[in-house]
Amino acid sequence: MAGRTSTAGRTKPTASPLLDHPDAYRRFVDNQTTFFEIEAVERAVKFHPQLGDTAVWCYTDKHIAPGATPSILGPTIKVRFGAYGEEVPGQPGRIRPKLAGGVLVRHHNNLPYDHRGFGMTRNTVHFHGGHVPARADGFPEDLVSPPDSFPNKVVFDRGEHYDYFYPMLDPGLVADNDIGRDHADCDETPSTLWYHDHLLDFT
Repeated sequence: MAGRTSTAGRTKPTASPLLDHPDAYRRFVDNQTTFFEIEAVERAVKFHPQLGDTAVWCYTDKHIAPGATPSILGPTIKVRFGAYGEEVPGQPGRIRPKLAGGVLVRHHNNLPYDHRGFGMTRNTVHFHGGHVPARADGFPEDLVSPPDSFPNKVVFDRGEHYDYFYPMLDPGLVADNDIGRDHADCDETPSTLWYHDHLLDFT
C-alpha cells in the first residue's frame, strides 16, 4: 500500500524506481510505491564466541551502508498498512481501496556458484501471510503449463533476479471488482509478516 517507510535500522529503499518490472504490475505501481532490493548470499556468521564461523545462506539489504553489519534474520521492511483511493462512483461515502502504492521487492540470487553439498542455489520467495498477486506468491517450482499472462519462470537461478509486488491490502482487495468490500470491516488484516525461501523440498 502507499507505504510511509521507516529506514532507521531497517531496509533502505532503492534510490531510483525499478521501472523495468513486469507489465503485470503496472496497474499497481505509482509515485507512492516503495522499491527495495534484497539479495540471497552466503555469509560467515559466528553463533558463539567459542566456535568458529559458520557459513549460512541468508537475505541481506542490497543497499546496506558500507561497514554496517547486516541482520542475521534478514532485512525488515516497515510500511503503513491501509490507504484508500477515490470514492466509488454512484456510492457516496464508499471509498475504493487504493490498489496502487504498495511495495515492490526485487530479490537477487547471489548464492555461491561453487556450492557443493546440501541445498540448491535456485530460489523463489514466499511472503508468508501476505495477500499478493499470483505471480508474486513464490511458487515452489515453475509451472508445467502456466495460464495466460503468468510467467513461465518463477524460480530464479544464481545471477538472476525476480520481482515481487506486495499490495499491502486486506484479503480480497487486489482486484478492481472487489471495491464493494469495506476495508475497515475485514477481520484478517495482516500485521507482522515474514518472507522466506520456498523452493520445493528445500524450504
